[in-house]
Amino acid sequence: MGGIRWTEPQKRAIDTTDVSVLVSAGAGSGKTAVLAERCAHLVTDARPPCGVDALLVVTFTDAAANEMRERIGRAVRARLERAPADARLHQQLALLDAAHISTLHSFCRRILERYFAHADLDPQTPILDPGDARLLRRESAKKVFDAWEARTDTEGESFLNLMAAYSAGGADPLIGRVLGVDSFLASILDPEGWLAAAEEAYRVPPVGGPGVAWRGRLIDELRRELDTQRATLSSYIEMLARQPSSVKDSVAALTEYGAAIEGWSRRLESASTDAQLDELFQKEIGGYAFPKAPRLTKKIKDLPPNEMQAFSMAADLVRNLRDALFRRRLQGAFGRYSLSDWAEGIARTSPHVRTLIALVRDVRTAYQAAKADLGVMDFTDLERRTLDLLRAEENGVARRLRAQFEHVLVDEFQDINPVQAEILRLVSRESGADGRGNLFTVGDVKQSIYRFRLAEPRLFLERKEAFEQGGRGSVSGAAIELSENFRSRPALLEAVNAVFERIMTTDMGGIAYDAGTRLKAGRAEADFERSAGRPPAELHILDDISRGGGDDSEDDSAEDTGLGGESAADWLRLERESYVIADRIEAFLREGYAYRDIVILLRSLQARSGLLMRTLAGRGIPAYSEVTGGFFEAVEVLDVLSLLAVLDNQQQDIPLAAVLRSPLIGAPVSDSELAAIRSTHEGRAAGVMFHEAVRAYSARGENAALRQRLVEVFAILEKWRGRIRRRALADVLWEIYSESGYLAYVSGQKDGVQRRANLIRLHEYARQFGTFRRQGLYHFLSFMDGMRDAEEELAPGVVSAGSEDVVRVMSIHRSKGLEFPVVIVGELGKRFNLSDARGMVLLDRRLGLGLEAVDETKRIRYSTLPHRMVSRAIENESRAEELRVLYVAMTRARERLVLVGTQTESKGDLARSRFAGHIGPLPLADRQSATCMLDWVAPAIFCLSERDAAFDDNAGGAAVAPRLFAARRYRLADMKEWRLAPTGHSSSKALLTRYAAYQPLARTETLAERGVIELMERRLNSRYPAQELTRVPAVAAASELKRRWETRQDAEEPAAAFRDQGTGGGVSFRFDLPALDGAPGELEATQRGTITHEFFQRVALARPCDTADLRRQLNAMLSEGLFSQRESEAIDLDSVAWFFATELGRRVRDARAVVLREWPFVIGIDPARYKPEARPLDEQDLMLVRGIVDCLFDSGEGWEILDYKTDRVSGVQLEDRAALYRGQLSIYAHAVEQTRGQAVVRTHLAFLAARQVVSFHP
Repeated sequence: MGGIRWTEPQKRAIDTTDVSVLVSAGAGSGKTAVLAERCAHLVTDARPPCGVDALLVVTFTDAAANEMRERIGRAVRARLERAPADARLHQQLALLDAAHISTLHSFCRRILERYFAHADLDPQTPILDPGDARLLRRESAKKVFDAWEARTDTEGESFLNLMAAYSAGGADPLIGRVLGVDSFLASILDPEGWLAAAEEAYRVPPVGGPGVAWRGRLIDELRRELDTQRATLSSYIEMLARQPSSVKDSVAALTEYGAAIEGWSRRLESASTDAQLDELFQKEIGGYAFPKAPRLTKKIKDLPPNEMQAFSMAADLVRNLRDALFRRRLQGAFGRYSLSDWAEGIARTSPHVRTLIALVRDVRTAYQAAKADLGVMDFTDLERRTLDLLRAEENGVARRLRAQFEHVLVDEFQDINPVQAEILRLVSRESGADGRGNLFTVGDVKQSIYRFRLAEPRLFLERKEAFEQGGRGSVSGAAIELSENFRSRPALLEAVNAVFERIMTTDMGGIAYDAGTRLKAGRAEADFERSAGRPPAELHILDDISRGGGDDSEDDSAEDTGLGGESAADWLRLERESYVIADRIEAFLREGYAYRDIVILLRSLQARSGLLMRTLAGRGIPAYSEVTGGFFEAVEVLDVLSLLAVLDNQQQDIPLAAVLRSPLIGAPVSDSELAAIRSTHEGRAAGVMFHEAVRAYSARGENAALRQRLVEVFAILEKWRGRIRRRALADVLWEIYSESGYLAYVSGQKDGVQRRANLIRLHEYARQFGTFRRQGLYHFLSFMDGMRDAEEELAPGVVSAGSEDVVRVMSIHRSKGLEFPVVIVGELGKRFNLSDARGMVLLDRRLGLGLEAVDETKRIRYSTLPHRMVSRAIENESRAEELRVLYVAMTRARERLVLVGTQTESKGDLARSRFAGHIGPLPLADRQSATCMLDWVAPAIFCLSERDAAFDDNAGGAAVAPRLFAARRYRLADMKEWRLAPTGHSSSKALLTRYAAYQPLARTETLAERGVIELMERRLNSRYPAQELTRVPAVAAASELKRRWETRQDAEEPAAAFRDQGTGGGVSFRFDLPALDGAPGELEATQRGTITHEFFQRVALARPCDTADLRRQLNAMLSEGLFSQRESEAIDLDSVAWFFATELGRRVRDARAVVLREWPFVIGIDPARYKPEARPLDEQDLMLVRGIVDCLFDSGEGWEILDYKTDRVSGVQLEDRAALYRGQLSIYAHAVEQTRGQAVVRTHLAFLAARQVVSFHP
C-alpha cells in the first residue's frame, strides 16, 4: 500500500470486500485518500483483481472526479514502479481515462446515451442550462395559470379562490410556490404518490377531530415536547443545586412545573377519547398558571454579592423557561386549540390543497411538453429518466449494469437524495437476487450541509444503523468509523470536541458525538512547532452596542454607513467584528504566520463581505473574496449589456446614452456633449427621442468633432450589428472585446482582475447560450433580463487568489474539504435564517404538505395542524444543519481557530452564570431554541474549567494561559477608541459632505458652450404649471386628512394639531400627541391604543368574550409571542369585556353578521378637498386617501362602522372628542360606499375608558 502508514480502520475500509461497506469519516480523516487507495487495491491487489472498467466511482463534483482519477492513477503508477513489467497494470492505467469516475449526472447521461432505445430518447438530446431551464419552467407555469384563469367552471372558481388566498399582488407568488413544489418533487421517489398522499391527508371526517394520522402526530409531538422539557428541567434543577441557598424559591418553582409536566405526561398516555385530549390541551395546559418567579426583596438585597448574583440568575432562568418553554413551546403550540379547531383548519384548506396539487400536476405536464417540443432535457430529467430505465426490469438494463460493475463506490454519501440513492442501489448488487453487496459509501453526516439541494442525511444514518445492527434484510454490510484526524493539532481537536460533545446529539444534529465519533489526534503536538505554547482556539464576544438594537438584517444598502464613524456604536456589527479580526490577523503575523495562512469564514458572503473587506483595507490588510452575487451590478457588465441592447434595437435611449458615456467605442462622450446633443433644435422639439436627437446631431450638429465622433460610433455599431446577424453571438462578442480594447481598459482599473473576470464570465454565458435551441441576440438579452427579474443572481467571474500573500475570505460552504493553518469564523451571532419554516406553503418528505389557512372575510391567516407540524420539522432540520455548518467551519483549521460573534451583554452574562461548571450536553430545549451559532458555542465554552478556558473581560489579559480556549469579551469601554485609517470609501464620504454643504467640487471636464448652459438654466428654473399640486401628498392617511380639515375650521383646536412644514418641494407631517401621565416606563397612549386595536383584531368572536375568556385568549397570544408581557398589561380587559356585553358588541359577535376587522382601503379624491388652491389639471389628478377601519360589519340593514378609542375622556370632553372624530368616520363611510357599493347606515365610536358608545347617522 505504498509509503503511507494506514491505521487499522483505514486498512479495513481499503481491504474489505464481498459485503457493502459504509465508512463514516470524520473531518481530516483522509477519506479521499482511503477511497482512492481502495480503488487502486481493487484493481491491483484484490483477489481476484477488478478491472478499472468494472469500477463505478461517483463523486459530488467534477473537480472531485478529476482528483479521484489522478489519485488512482498515482497509486497504480506507484505499483508499476515496483513491477514495471506487469502488463496488466499497464493495461489498467491505459483504461483509466475511460473509467466510470464521474458525478452522478454524468453517469446518468452516459447510461441514457448507451441505452437510448430503451429510454425512448435521442442520444444527442442537449441538456438545458439551469438558467434557461428556470425560465422555461416559469414560462410553462404562466401558460398553465392563464389557462386556469380563463376557465368558467367550478375548477376555475377554485383557482381564483386559491389566488385570492395565497397570491396577493398577482400570480407570481403562487407560481413561485407551485414551482417550489415541483422542484421538491425532483427528490421524491414517487412524486405522484406523494401528491396523492398529501391530498388525502386533507380529507377529514365529517365530524370530530382532524383524522387519525394527524391526531397521532399531534400526540407524538406533544409526547416528545414533554420529554424534552422534563429533561431540561432536571438539568437546570441539578445545576441550581450547586448554587447558594438564595435560589431555593426558583428551585421550588421549577419543581412545581416539573410536577405539572409529569401529570400531563400521565394523562396523555391514558387519554383514549377526543374529549379527554381536549381537556388536556385546553384546560390543563392552556389554563395552567406558571409559577411566579421570586421577587427581589429587601432581605435578598442584603445578601452577599455571590448569593445575590445567584438569586438573580435563577429568577431570570425561571422567567426564561416560562416564556421560551411553557408559553411558546407548550401552551402556545398545544394549549390553544381543540381537536375540532384543528379539524376546521384542515377542512378550510382542503379545497385549496386540491387545486394547488392540480396546478402542480398541470405545470409538470406543461414543462415536460415544452422540453419535448424543444427536444431538450434538464438535469432533473437525467436522474428521473435513468431511474425509470433501471426500474423497468423487463429491459434488463439494471441487470447488465450490475453484472458490469463489480464495485460501486460513492463519495459524500451524506449529501445524497432518495432518487440518487435508489439509482445507486439499482446498479449495485444489493438489488440483485443474491443480495451480495458491493456498494461502498463514504461520508460524514456531521458535514451534511446541502439541505438546500434536497440532500437527505437520514439515508446515511439509516444505512449506518442497519449495518451496525447486523445488516438490513438480506444485504450484509460493514460500518467502519474513521475518527483519527491527520489535519489539526491535538489541542485544537480537544477544543472542537469540547464544544460538540456538549451540543451535538442524536436529537440535535442526527448523530451522537460520543467516543466513537469524536475526533482523535492522528499527529503529535510536536508536529506544530509554530503554534506551540499558545491556546489552539479563541472566542471573542462583542457586546451589541448598536444604536437601536443592532439589527442582524444588515444589507448592501447599509454598507455605506458606519465605517470610520466617530464612535464604534455608529458601526455595524460586522464592522466591529472585522476590527477584532484585523487585530488577530496582525497578532498572527507577529507570531510568524503569513497572510496566505489565514482564512476568514462567514455563513454567507452575499451583501456581507464588502463591509469586512473595507475594514481590513482600512487596517492595511490585503484580502481576497470570491463574492457571490453582484454580477448585474458590475459597471463593465452593464456597459456591455447596454451595447448589446443597442445592437439589437438602435432606438433604445437609455442603453444608447450608456454606450456613449462608456469607453466601449473610443473616448466617452462627456456630460456637456450629451447636453449639447439634447439642446439642438431637433432635441428641443416635442416628441423627439434621445436616439433621434443623436442621429440629427451626427448629420447637422454644430461641433464638428462631436459630429464626426457620432458618425464613427454609428458606423462601428452598424458593423457589429451586421456581424451578429450572421454569426455566433459569442464569437462576435469576443471580437468586440478585442477591437474596442475594453478588456485591457477594465484590467487597468481598480479591481481590474475581477472586472476582467466578469467580462470573461459574460462571454462564457454567451457561448453557453449558443447551445440553446432558441438563438439570437434578442433571446440572449431576454434570458439575461429574465435572470435579473427573477432574482436569480449570477455570481461574478471567479478570480483565484493563487499563491498571492493575501487573507482569503470565503463562505463556510465553499471551505468544505479545504484546510488552512489559521481559521477565523465571524458573525457567530448572526440570526439563523428560518424563513423556510415560515412560508404559507411548506413541504416535508414524510409529513407531506403544510398550508396556512386564510380567512378572507376576517382578513387573517393562521397555521393549520399540518402546517404547524411541517413548520416545526423544518425548523428542527434547519437548526440541525446550522449545527453541522458550524462543525465544518470549526474543523477547517490546522493550528489556530478564532471564533468571533456579537450578542447582548445581558444574554452573555446570563449564559455564563447559568452554565459555569455544567457537565454533559447542554439542555436540549436550550439547543433547540438557539437563534444563532453563538448560542451554542458560548455556553459550551462556559462549561469548561478554568484550566481549559480562560475568560478575559478586561484589556489586561487573562491571568492563566488556558489549555484549549482563550475567551475575551469586548465591552463599550474597549470599543470606544477604535478608529480606522482613511480609505477610498472615506474620501467618497468627504465628497458627499462638500456637496451637501454647497461647497464647490473639483471640475472634471470643461464647461459646455454658454448657449447650452443658458438653455439648461431655463429648463431648471422653469416653474411647473401645477406647482400647488406638488404641495399635496400623493397619499395621505384618513386621520391626517381629518386633522387637516379640523385645522382649517378651527385654528385654536386643542386636539392633536397638523402642521404643514413643507418648503415648496413637498409636504411633511408632524403630530403632537398629548403626553400620557403615568409611571416611568408606562406605554404611551398611542402605543396603548395600537396594542388594544391589535387585540381586538385577534379576539375570537365566537367565544364568550367575558373578562375570564379574554384573559385566556390573551394568554394564548402571549404564548405565541404576539404580545410581550408589558404590552399585555396595557390592555384593559374589563373595558373590552364591557364593550362585548353592550348591544352593539353583541351584534358584532353575532355569527350571522359579516365582520371585517382592520379593513384597509384606498380611494381617490379631488386634491382641492385637501388644499383648495391645488386645482387638478385633469380628472386623473387624484389624491389617494388610505386608512384602516377598525371594524366593518353587515347588520342586515346595511354596513355599520365601528371605531375603538382608548382616549381617557369623560362627560363633556367625550362629546367634544366624538365630534372631532366625526369627519374621520365620514371618510370611512365614503370609502365603504365607493369600494363595496352599499350604503353605510350607522357609524359608532366606542370609548373604552369612558365605557360609552356614540353613534352617528351618515
